[in-house]
Amino acid sequence: MTNDRRFTIGLLALFAIQILYFYSYFAYEIRPFPPDAWDQAVYLSESYTLSESAQTHGLMQFAFSLFGGLHPQGVLFPVEGAALNLFAGGGRLSQVTLNFFALFSAEWILYSCVARTTGFRGLGLAAVGLFMLQHTIWNQAGGLFDFRIDFLAVCLYGAWVCVALRSDVFFDRRWSMIAGLISTILVLNRFVSVTYISGVMIFLIIVFAMQSKDPKCSIRLKNAAISFGVMICGVTPFIATSWPAINKYYVVGHLTGNEKTIRAAEFGLVNWKDHLTYYPLSIARDHLGVPFSVGCLLIWGTILFSCIRQPTVFVRPTGRDIISEMALVVGSVLIPLAVLYIDISKSPVVGSIVDIPLILIAVLLPRWIGLIDRSAARRTWWLTAGGAVVVVLGLITQLNFNADTRSASRRESYKQWARTATWIFDDALSTGLKTPHIFFDTISSHLNEFVITSFGYEQTGILLGFHTTFPQSLFNFEKSEALAALDQSDYVVLTGGVKAGVYPFFASMAPAEPEVRKWANDHLIFRARFHFDSQSIDIYAKPHIAVGGISGDWLLARGTYVSLRPRELTPNQVVVLRGPETDTKLIPVQPSVLASAEVPGRRPISIPAFFKRLNGQYEIVIDPAALRDLPDDIVDVTLEFDRYFVPKEVGMNSDTRELVVRSPTERRVGSITPPHRRRGSTFQRRLPGISYPKVY
Repeated sequence: MTNDRRFTIGLLALFAIQILYFYSYFAYEIRPFPPDAWDQAVYLSESYTLSESAQTHGLMQFAFSLFGGLHPQGVLFPVEGAALNLFAGGGRLSQVTLNFFALFSAEWILYSCVARTTGFRGLGLAAVGLFMLQHTIWNQAGGLFDFRIDFLAVCLYGAWVCVALRSDVFFDRRWSMIAGLISTILVLNRFVSVTYISGVMIFLIIVFAMQSKDPKCSIRLKNAAISFGVMICGVTPFIATSWPAINKYYVVGHLTGNEKTIRAAEFGLVNWKDHLTYYPLSIARDHLGVPFSVGCLLIWGTILFSCIRQPTVFVRPTGRDIISEMALVVGSVLIPLAVLYIDISKSPVVGSIVDIPLILIAVLLPRWIGLIDRSAARRTWWLTAGGAVVVVLGLITQLNFNADTRSASRRESYKQWARTATWIFDDALSTGLKTPHIFFDTISSHLNEFVITSFGYEQTGILLGFHTTFPQSLFNFEKSEALAALDQSDYVVLTGGVKAGVYPFFASMAPAEPEVRKWANDHLIFRARFHFDSQSIDIYAKPHIAVGGISGDWLLARGTYVSLRPRELTPNQVVVLRGPETDTKLIPVQPSVLASAEVPGRRPISIPAFFKRLNGQYEIVIDPAALRDLPDDIVDVTLEFDRYFVPKEVGMNSDTRELVVRSPTERRVGSITPPHRRRGSTFQRRLPGISYPKVY
């Protein structure tokens, strides 16, 4: 068996081991709970919605998504997620599989690139081991199990740098074309990556042009231009169609708008020193970590030991190839950092883009400074042993991460979170709502419409498109806006505790909270309370009020019924239906209404009901107090009206239906006192043969 085959089998075995404990972690810590982090929930919701749309309306929905101009960050990522869900199924596992594939592809390409560039398979193994040691893989936001573009971008950008290095820094045209295709895929997944690739390519073209007398650099210059052109041609149509969304998200949101200063304050960045040191510290702390540093020291120690053992085999490399390699790899670190520094808003997630270029620097630097030369490859088995040790250290570190993140307290909190999201979804599903409207009084990655939509879909395979009536924006708002949003909401989620934070939203919500809660108590039904994230979560909902027996958008004199849940109402609450009034020329006298409930095994129950005309609208009030003790969850209340008109009889058309009013446009619970409960009132009309309680 050749050495190449042995290393190939070893890498495949490594991938198999990683798959086993990655899946174990996913099954235990990820799948049972809603998607964590805001961006992940948004991407999952978009992917599931697009997948269902493609299943219903055909695969052309993918094309509409690509050219629809709706995605400011990239057009390909939602399509990839939707395609995986459509053809592979499995909910979030199929989505995260995209990250798994990117991880293993990056490890394979990293090994092949470093082994071929240096001539040392041991350094290729060391590069893979360092990639396994980095903390990015296990980050809650932007890590392997987080379905967002960041981890995929890390792998694609690293693959692009490796393939460009594999092309002998654009000397080989075929590999240069492959690099162009990879950069195209990267940019289509994440538009902002075009600034990284363009910056590095322009820098390289300048370097090659300065060495134009060298025939090899002339070839590199041409191939780099071709590779760059492939990317530009591939991404321009998509960026052009998405430009309005890109401008709003990046230009306004990150450069000219006020959001950037809010985001900077979120991470405590108050002066130029904080901004300047943010990304170096974030990369070292949040993405590379201490185990990565240990791995670097281990491989460098092995190299120095080999120098002492065989000093004659190490010669200083010469020529322009080293300069080109250094320009590519170092530029692929510095250019993205320069782009990130332009944005005053900072993020602990995006710094991971330079992970693989930093790994390349760690393993190629000994060659650049002359410690090793590829001609010594067959006589330095110490490097192979050192690389294997780094890989083993990477496996041990990943297993430790796997174990350390399994916290009993975290799981209990997440279970409550899952129960909350499941309760809201199941209740909306049971009431037949297709696009439930929901209100949140906080900005939270755990409480938003995307979490409920995506997690509910994963649990049931049914897509309910939850929409927020009150955008969870960072900025402040007027109290009237919140109250107006409440009136349009099917569900209202209110959190306990003090509303405080760096976002202006909380400064506006804190004084509005008492009135918001009072409105919910007066107009909605308190349905459930949950506890997680060290706070209480109160859920209010509109009562279950469905109007049936409607004929062509009209309520008929007989046959109309109202379905409701009496037990969810308090004794002082009534059901109110409102809609446009019928022309008084058609029905001059205000109708009266009789309401009754048919319950199996019991006599009909008369329900107090009243009809009233109000400034061009009608109002029907139903008092279900007499139904609260029934065992039935949902009760149908039949309505009969004593006034109506027949279109045929008034000369409108040949319609013979007995029409009363248009179907209600508003169905809600009210706390008004109906006439029969007022002191000294009498009930309007009574059904024969039924006894009624005395009214005072």
